[in-house]
Amino acid sequence: MFKRIGVLLFILFLSGCGAAGETGKAFIALDWVYKPQYFAGDNNALVGSIEKGKFYRTQPGKYYFEYIAFEGSGYYGTYTITVKKGEGGGFLTPGKDGRDSRFTLTLLSTGPTFTVKAVDIDNETNRSYMSLNDDSNVLDGQETQFPAQHVGETITEQTEQDDYVVTLEYQLR
Repeated sequence: MFKRIGVLLFILFLSGCGAAGETGKAFIALDWVYKPQYFAGDNNALVGSIEKGKFYRTQPGKYYFEYIAFEGSGYYGTYTITVKKGEGGGFLTPGKDGRDSRFTLTLLSTGPTFTVKAVDIDNETNRSYMSLNDDSNVLDGQETQFPAQHVGETITEQTEQDDYVVTLEYQLR
């Protein structure tokens, strides 16, 4: 009798744990000051006619890109898309969903920049997290300097903040 009650209580306890939150979604946009002459890449979200600044749903992964800027300089490289995982559920409460992430690859004549913003699902506000290869880049109150570019030299930039690791690798063509 006591065994049955114990087993029943154990089953109720296990079933009372809330489900884990959903993994956040990832989106990517291309941006530029002057429209590039050419852009190509292996991210299936960025095929066909791309609108400047429009976010397209994408999947996590490492993606190749190349472009020729408006004045003829060219760059190629890779960027990495990540997603925020949902939190585990508690007793009788579901876990919090992971925040959606909006990545922007900006195609400039001086080289690409890569930024990410997380969308706070609870109050639908954007919080800017970080930017790579942006001359006005400020992270944790410190300005970040990036190396000069030379033909054939691979520039690798990576930063980490609030569970995001943002990586951009590129070369001057």
